[in-house]
Amino acid sequence: MIKKTNNCRSDAPADPPRSSLLPPHEVAAMLGISEATLSTWRCRGRYNLPYVKVGSRVMYRLQAVENF
Repeated sequence: MIKKTNNCRSDAPADPPRSSLLPPHEVAAMLGISEATLSTWRCRGRYNLPYVKVGSRVMYRLQAVENF
């Protein structure tokens, strides 16, 4: 007799956590500013709000935005 196994991880959470990388439109909404203002801050280095590039996309870490 062959025992059938379940390929799903039993330790996986039922609801995945919110992504730790946020696109600029979400960050702008969280901070109450426009995307254009966020872009200006990023380009001019006006505020120390770290970001990462994923390919050609700009993304912000949730923790960095919450600490800002």
